[in-house]
Amino acid sequence: MKLTERFGIELRGRGMIFEIDTDSTALATQIQMDCFGAGLLIEAVGAGDEVVKVAPPLTIELSTLDRGLDLLEHQVVKNLDSKG
Repeated sequence: MKLTERFGIELRGRGMIFEIDTDSTALATQIQMDCFGAGLLIEAVGAGDEVVKVAPPLTIELSTLDRGLDLLEHQVVKNLDSKG
């Protein structure tokens, strides 16, 4: 994902867990809801639920992980594009 360069958002993580800091509760919640509607379960976390957290199972198949990350990227880009 080239989200940091395109939108200036912060990605951070360790191992299989990573987070996208959106700096907006509304944006993180909308991304979470859109992903859930498309079949991907993610969390909005942080003091104000402004961070999108992804924590796939350690036993996930690579093709499933790729599909999930593609779906997440699509929803993040869609919501960030509509924001700005």
